[in-house]
Amino acid sequence: SASSRGQAQRPEMWGFTGPWDTASASSLRTNAGRLDAVITGWIALDSLTGRIVSPPLYVDTARLPAGTATRRMAIVSTSHDARFHPRPIRHLGRDPRARAEVAGAIAAVAQAEGYRGLVLDFEALEPADLPAQLAVIRAIADSAHRRGISPIAVAIPAEDTVGYPARAILEVADLVLVMLYDQHWPGSPPGPISGRDWFRRTLAMRVREAGPERIVAGLPLYGY
Repeated sequence: SASSRGQAQRPEMWGFTGPWDTASASSLRTNAGRLDAVITGWIALDSLTGRIVSPPLYVDTARLPAGTATRRMAIVSTSHDARFHPRPIRHLGRDPRARAEVAGAIAAVAQAEGYRGLVLDFEALEPADLPAQLAVIRAIADSAHRRGISPIAVAIPAEDTVGYPARAILEVADLVLVMLYDQHWPGSPPGPISGRDWFRRTLAMRVREAGPERIVAGLPLYGY
């Protein structure tokens, strides 16, 4: 995007921590000054009801160096036991009262913990789940915005434009975070996590779909 003076703005750099990995906290202390935002919190949703799991699966112990301007954010996830569960999103999509309660609780936790924004990670959904997905995203975004929490980004698979259409999701969220990784994974045929050609093709596809201004490019900095 362009600034008011017509000059290109510097791209923001975000980072994710792995709350289960002590090396992640060490890396954050070393590199926080290079990041505009870092996702340190983990808000898990129950695999049946969609309510916030309490006590939390992971306690946010990350500490930013004094004086850093890096914004802390949290991920809201339906992941349990190494897989994603679509049931809570389907349940909340059918129940407006429960959806409003959960959205309000997420926003309250985010505000209490000082998170400036959220990343919603609801993977393993099917195309038929899109109305429920959009309803849940809208409720969370509305509740968070009322408490001054922004941006609300939604993690979307790089290639699934039917179950996760960027244009529709951007009608209810601030940003989409395109997961440009796991082209190959443990158990798949051998290959890169994010091959150069695959990366370029899938990112270009999402840019054509929704434009570049509200896309976060999620890059893999890990290996299997």
